[in-house]
Order: sequence, then C-alpha cells, then structure tokens
Amino acid sequence: MIRNDSYDLAGNLRSASEELKREVVAGSLPGRTGEAISDWTVEPVTANTIGNGTLGFAKVSASVSVDNRETSWSSFVKALGPPTWEQGTEFNNPGREIKAYRSGFFKELQHGLRAADCYAVTENEGDITWLWLEDLSGLKPAPWTAEDFLAAMYHVGQFNGEWPESRPHSYVWIPTDGSTNQPKALLKFWESRYADMVGGMQEPPVRPYAERVGIDRIAGLWPKAQSVVGAIESLPRSIAHNDMYVRNMFATQDRRITYAFDWASLGYSATGADGGGTAGASLTWSHEEAMLVGGIEPQMFEAYVEGLRSVGWDGSRDDVRLGYLATVTMYVAGLVPCLYHVGLDGPQADRWLNRFAATKDEALEQAVERLHSFLPLIDEAAELADSQ
Repeated sequence: MIRNDSYDLAGNLRSASEELKREVVAGSLPGRTGEAISDWTVEPVTANTIGNGTLGFAKVSASVSVDNRETSWSSFVKALGPPTWEQGTEFNNPGREIKAYRSGFFKELQHGLRAADCYAVTENEGDITWLWLEDLSGLKPAPWTAEDFLAAMYHVGQFNGEWPESRPHSYVWIPTDGSTNQPKALLKFWESRYADMVGGMQEPPVRPYAERVGIDRIAGLWPKAQSVVGAIESLPRSIAHNDMYVRNMFATQDRRITYAFDWASLGYSATGADGGGTAGASLTWSHEEAMLVGGIEPQMFEAYVEGLRSVGWDGSRDDVRLGYLATVTMYVAGLVPCLYHVGLDGPQADRWLNRFAATKDEALEQAVERLHSFLPLIDEAAELADSQ
C-alpha cells in the first residue's frame, strides 16, 4: 500500500511517456488532431482535506499544436490508489469514483450540478489510477458569498431531484444498500468515541466552555443524533454525492453551473442529505463561513427545495427537511469533539485549529458560539424524527 504522503505524482507526471501525453490530449479534443505537444509542465496542488485512497493532485499544462495552430492546454490530475482508511471504505471508496467516470454517468447530468469532464482514465503500476480531469481552477472555490451558496443549493436540489430511487438506470455499481448514507457513516465514525468525549466535558480545561452550552444538553446530543439518523432509513431516497460541501465544489462566475468533485461516496441517501451536507459542513469551518451559512440556512433549504421542484419532484417537504437536517445534525454534533480535542490538546487539536483557522482560545470560544447558534437545528430534527 502506498501512503498518500510518499507518492510523487508530480514527478511521475513529469516523466510521462509521449504516448500517454498524446492519449490524454486527444481525449480532450474530440474530432481534432493534436500534432505536437511541448512545454509539458507539472505543478503539485495541495488540498485542505484528502479522501480515502487519494494519493495526490497536480495541474498539468502544455502547449499543443491543433490544426496547425498553437493552443494552451491543461488538465487537473487526481491520483487514486487502494483504500487507505482502516474503516469507512464502504462509504468512501476510490474505486467508485473511477467507475463513475468510466461509466459515463456524469454525461447524464443535465441541470445545474455537473462533474468536471474526464479526458482519460489511465492505469499505472501499483494499482494506481490517474483521472485526467478538466481544469476548472479558474472558477470560484471557497470562500463563497451568500449568493454562491444559494445558487449551489438550487443545483444540488436539481441533481438529487433528477435521480429519485424510482428512476431506472444501468449503473449497477451505485450502492443501494445504504452504505453511502452520509449521516449514518458519520454516526458510525463517532459512536465508539462520543461517550468518552462527552465525559471529557468535565475536565478542567474544557468544563468552563461546556457549562456555557450546558453539559446535560451536550450529553443529550448523541441520543438525538441516533434517533434522527435512524428515522431517515424509511425516507424516500435519491442518488446523492454524499460528501457535498463547498471544498468539493466550484462555481462558475455567473453561478449558472456548480461543479462537484470527489465522487467516491456516490450512492443512495435520503433526499435532502446532500443539501444538509452543503450547509452543515460549513458550520464546522472558518467562523466567517459558519456564521454566514448559519444566517442564511433557511434560505439555503428553500433554494434546495426549489431545485428539487424545478425537475419535477413532488414529495413531502417534511421528509426532505428531515433528510437535510440529519446531515446537519451530525456536523453540529461534531463540534463536541472540537471542544474535547482543542481543550485537552488531543490528537485532533491541530486539525480543528486548521479547520477553524483560529488559535486555541478562539476555537473554543467559536465552538461554544456555534453550538448555541446551531443546536436548535438538532432539536428541530429530533422533533421531525419523533413525528415519523
């Protein structure tokens, strides 16, 4: 197994054969002939987070002679190897993303949410695959404005709405067993750790912050989360990205198209779960982003529902709200581990400080403020779950 911190993607790309270069360039120029390739340049690309089996990213640029004219060419290359996580591979599997690109599934996306074009899928030694993707680095990554978030939510709703479980398709590799259910996967990830972290709220470095939220209220989060995630098992489902958040997305400048990346968790989930991921994940990043999304959360949900309706969806709004809030619930519950690790200088402290872009004291204060602000969303989710 190759660790993602030891694989030299950029070095391997720099030494790519002329045959490989011609193959991938030809894949990006259908119906045209690339006569010569020169100035082959490779730049490593870093990422805030990295998925299961992801070995690295790089941007490849070149000058290509097409129809006797020189033109600039580029591709974003993602290297994928065998799964590297000890758990969670059922949810997030690099092989699923490869199958998605090879199958032509993304060519069927007809509305506002798209995937980057894939010029070629090439195999390498060591069971490593390179995805040669359309270079979208000129589009808008995070941080986003409120208008960017609202447009993206509409597009995410369109995507989920155009792929209800009732729609027949031939993509047998898309899981139907619930293994890609994001709220369920997050619940499973935290379940063996959460009790210890709740107990850690009594530790002197953490207790003053936990008391401001309410230690009993923190202790009650887990039973509510279990109830909410259990309740969505019976909800209508649709094909979902299942890791849909701003750091896996780019927006066009005119907001007409939102591109999503990292499709390793593609599968069926409760309709609404992708919208909840787009909103919920942002509640756990920088304070500015969290407060922006928290302030427009009702409008974000409305934009998502409008997207669903625009492609003919006519289901229950309450069902969608519960599916949406289930993912939000798991992200908000994740602020308790933030208090625990940051307050006690735990093994994940640096990860949370980087995610918050904050000092230790700032992160603790912000976690308290966010829990105060967003716990009502968990209360709402629990009430909807109880009414099922």
